[in-house]
Parts: sequence; C-alpha cells; structure tokens
Amino acid sequence: MGPLDNLVGMQYRMDHIENLKADLFDLTAFPPLKITGYVEDFTWAPFEKILVGDEGNVELLTVNGNPLGYNMEIDAIEAKMEAMAGAPKEAMGFRSPGEKTAYEVQRLENAASRIFQSKIAQFEERILEPALNAMLELARRNMDQRTVRIIDDEFKVASFMSITPEDITGSGRIRPIAARHFAETAERIQNMNSFFSSALGADQAVNVHFSGIKLAQLMEQLLDLENFGLVTPYIRLTEQAEAQQLAAQHDEDTMMGMQTPAGIAADDTDMGMPVV
Repeated sequence: MGPLDNLVGMQYRMDHIENLKADLFDLTAFPPLKITGYVEDFTWAPFEKILVGDEGNVELLTVNGNPLGYNMEIDAIEAKMEAMAGAPKEAMGFRSPGEKTAYEVQRLENAASRIFQSKIAQFEERILEPALNAMLELARRNMDQRTVRIIDDEFKVASFMSITPEDITGSGRIRPIAARHFAETAERIQNMNSFFSSALGADQAVNVHFSGIKLAQLMEQLLDLENFGLVTPYIRLTEQAEAQQLAAQHDEDTMMGMQTPAGIAADDTDMGMPVV
C-alpha cells in the first residue's frame, strides 16, 4: 500500500457522500410525484392548476433522510485526511483551541497568507511570465530603433537613449518574482527581528558570534536599500569622530570669542594695537 492510498480511498468515500447529499437535496427540493387515476397534463410549478378526474390524485412522495446530517461525516473524514497527510489546520492559519503565545500567533498569521501566496506564485509563473516574454519577443521582432526618455531618480533630470532590437535580445527569460520576493523578504525580516528581540538573540554568548557588518549588509539587501549606499563598514564611528572634531572646533571658537575683550577689532587684536 502506498502512502497516499488511504487518502485516495477516503477522497472517493467523501465524493460518494457528497453525491448522495446532492441527490437528497434534489429529491427534497423536487420530490417525485405519485399520480393516481386520470390526470391531465400539467406543469409542476407554484400556483399551477392540476385537473384530475373523479378518482384522480397527485401527491408528493416524501424522502426520508436529512442531507445536512452528512456534513458531520464529511467534516470527520476531512479532519482525518488532514491528520493522515500531516497538514493540520494551523498550517493554513486557522486558530486551534487553546491559549496562544506570541510566537504561536505570529506563526498562524504567517500561515494565513500561505494559500494566497501560492495562488500569486501560480499567477506569476503561468500567466505573467509567459505574457511578458511574449511581449518582449513581439517587441524584438517588430521594433526598429527607438529613442526613450529616462528620468534620473536622484536629480530628476530627463535623459534620452536610443534602443535597438539587439539591445533587448538575450539568452535569458523574464521572471516576475515581485510578490514571492517581497513575501519571503518580509517573513525573513520578521523572523530576524523576533530572534534578536528574544532572550536567545539578546544573549551576549550568542550575539558575539554574529557579524555586525554582514547583518547590516543583509538588512540593506532585504530592505532594498543598495542604491542609497547606507551601509559602509564602521561609517558610524567615522561620523562620530568627525562630529566630535566639529564640536570641539566650535567649542574652541566659542571660548576664544568669550576671551576677546569688548571693543577690540579682530584685525587690531592680531597686531596688538587696541582700538581707541
């Protein structure tokens, strides 16, 4: 027996129960008719008149059985299938009974969007990626030399560049990974923040083994800040030293200004000649 044979068999059983429930719903909403004696042709509809003979009769046949009672068995089968497949409700973001810690709540919130992220990945792989590559191929075949305008984000200056079909010809493919990239990045940043804010991350015996420069570079990459050049090894120490030098220079200028007697010009003070 294979590992999925039980699940396949239970799925067949659940499908069978669903079909029975649908049949019972149909028989309850549209029950069969029992016609006795002579009855003229009629249309079964609300407020429809049925003409019968002396001994004619039309009555509904009641169906014994509650279709809603099958839902409990279907729910039990689904729960058993999820348990056998190792996919509990928590994996899809459903809250199980019981008090939750902060980490458990965070895990449920992360899992709640798992199905949505899966659908986004399928949309990107099966729709966006073929469409973008087809558009690029169509542009390469039909375009001639074009002049495009490029706006510089820093200086807000427009520059013009000529593009030929050879410029957009390559051996690779366009792969849209925006939603997948941002979802994975957000989860990684959240996990890092949770780790370093926890007791284990704050422990100096553990924290001493993490490289501050590499963590700064990692956060720069995750936050997509490479174009701003914010991360430079020990740049904060250099800036603090420059700030202290500038503060000391200002203090020195202030003290010299306070020691200069009133009424003495700066030029005459350098020559040693007081002003009359």
